[in-house]
Amino acid sequence: MRGSQVKGGGRRGAIGDRMSRSSRKRYLAMIERLEYRENLPWAWSMVTVTYPPGTAGAFDGERAARDLEVFWKRLVRTSCAVAAIWVKELQPGRGAIHFHLLVYGRWLPHSLVAAFWQEVIGSEVVPICWVEIVRSWKAALKYAAKYMGKAAGEGRRGGGTRDAGTDAATEAGDVGEDDGSLDPSAYSAVGGRWWGVLGRENLPWGELTSVVWEMGDWYYRWRRAARRSWRGVSTGRQQGFSLFVGDPGQWLALAAWFQGQDCPC
Repeated sequence: MRGSQVKGGGRRGAIGDRMSRSSRKRYLAMIERLEYRENLPWAWSMVTVTYPPGTAGAFDGERAARDLEVFWKRLVRTSCAVAAIWVKELQPGRGAIHFHLLVYGRWLPHSLVAAFWQEVIGSEVVPICWVEIVRSWKAALKYAAKYMGKAAGEGRRGGGTRDAGTDAATEAGDVGEDDGSLDPSAYSAVGGRWWGVLGRENLPWGELTSVVWEMGDWYYRWRRAARRSWRGVSTGRQQGFSLFVGDPGQWLALAAWFQGQDCPC
């Protein structure tokens, strides 16, 4: 349960036109295993950077990947960031690339992010960027799942700096998820990876709790309860499941109760 960096995971398929379901699951599992608390040596921020019309990397996946790498190196050199998880997306309608990042490091001033990104992409105009400090991990997880995780829905509008504690899901705009207006060929034309990790060795991992129980009928009762929480839980006889929740201790207690045992949590 939660915590600790995942190792292995089996053989992965070729990079597709979009983030696959299995890739999205690995991405969300990584986010859920990260640590967030007030006494961490660094803070979390949510950052979005975009390409203005006419810039070279707006529709070039390889160029955009190089731009992101150079941008990241500038943040590291100035001691502004030590680790980040990024996701690449396409803007509805225009199809231009933009990046969402969950950054672990010092507070990033919006002016610094915009200036660095403008220099890297060689734009004559200041690009639209967002910097949002994470004050609520629940809001950060929502941002990661909805805006960074390729979930269909509203986009986002606005600029500057905003508290991540607000409900981003209520905002609409032109830098969000694909609303169906893009031709599928736009994704294959961009190509390349759709998410990745920068400074992986510096990510703070949460505490790992591992419990081993003998398989029994209790498991299927437990899984049915999980399915009531999320309909995506599989119903296959021998299949396991992943459930991302804010109260893992209660789910351990429920599993123990189904077995007539005391909770090990």
